[in-house]
Amino acid sequence: MNARQHIFDLVSSLTRQEKRFIRTFLSSHDGKNKIYIRVFDAIVKQKVYDEQAIKLFFKGESFVKHFPVIKSKLFATILLGLRAFDA
Repeated sequence: MNARQHIFDLVSSLTRQEKRFIRTFLSSHDGKNKIYIRVFDAIVKQKVYDEQAIKLFFKGESFVKHFPVIKSKLFATILLGLRAFDA
């Protein structure tokens, strides 16, 4: 498995209730998480992970330069949200 695909596999494995909770969890934090919500939604819409398509979709956005960091923080935040979901 490609290391880039871990975020897609995690998002794809979520139930509809978990996805809704994650969106709420992301929006309940500071304003920076709007980027994470947008990236999360872009990943949810994909049938097969295509990072280049996501980068093209967000072309011109300043965070695209730091996309690996965004993915890493999103992954960690999703895991944090899932812990809260199960609590």
